Amino acid sequence: MISYELALRLKEAGFPQGLLQTMFCQTHKRARLACDTSCNEPSEHCCIPTISKLIEAIGTPLFLHCEMYDYWYAQDGKTDKAKEGRGRSADEALTELWLAKNK
Repeated sequence: MISYELALRLKEAGFPQGLLQTMFCQTHKRARLACDTSCNEPSEHCCIPTISKLIEAIGTPLFLHCEMYDYWYAQDGKTDKAKEGRGRSADEALTELWLAKNK
């Protein structure tokens, strides 16, 4: 799962914050379903997208690989202008790629 800080960067960059997704609540320091009403601070909620949602948002072409433990690399093409993302997990690398594409 990506960190709250990375989820917040996605939110601030315009990643869709849909209903019935897993969200991270900064106040309660935990992930929860968006339909959970135990927190009254929705401004602190950030969507935690699934890997499939990130892939759908990035589109094709998409290359994702792991060269060694805790090192993932995602790229949206094989040209000099290709955007890339790196992370300790596939979802971190994909999140960084989405952010790079949506600056």
